[in-house]
Amino acid sequence: MSTGILYKTFLWEGAYYGMIEAVIGNVVGYICISFVDAAATDTIQLVSVSIVPIIEITVLSIGICLLTTCISLKIRE
Repeated sequence: MSTGILYKTFLWEGAYYGMIEAVIGNVVGYICISFVDAAATDTIQLVSVSIVPIIEITVLSIGICLLTTCISLKIRE
């Protein structure tokens, strides 16, 4: 296996970790928002959230995972 293919494998792994953590984080964040809203209004209901912050944090999460993967690959060279 060449070094380039090995690096590509690790970068894809970092992207997958970012995507998985973004999905889990978005779901847990929505649940927390629902609990806070329920505590404030004394009723449990679905809460509407803005899509733009969710997309921003998803892209940021994937970017951070890719960045940390790149940094760890550069350190080990």
